[in-house]
Amino acid sequence: MIKIVVVVVEVFVAAAVVVVVEVVVVVVVVVVVVVVVVVVVVVVVVVVVVVIVIIETALGTIESVLPYCDVRSAAYTTPSHIILTPGRPDIALNP
Repeated sequence: MIKIVVVVVEVFVAAAVVVVVEVVVVVVVVVVVVVVVVVVVVVVVVVVVVVIVIIETALGTIESVLPYCDVRSAAYTTPSHIILTPGRPDIALNP
């Protein structure tokens, strides 16, 4: 009778150990997945910010070299102090 009780207790202890190990494995996997997702999101945000800073710096440099060219719309804008001669768009007069 004692052997039966010991075997039953051993089975329950083994089952409890298996459940605890499974729970620990699931928790570890969830934590690893969350950490990986957070790292990927942080890397993507950093890359996007760096690309935006590089683009804005390049646009700022181009606009400082070519102040009359609107790079964002790629449209040429004529400064207000230049009047284009009718029929001769290549000649600009300064009034």
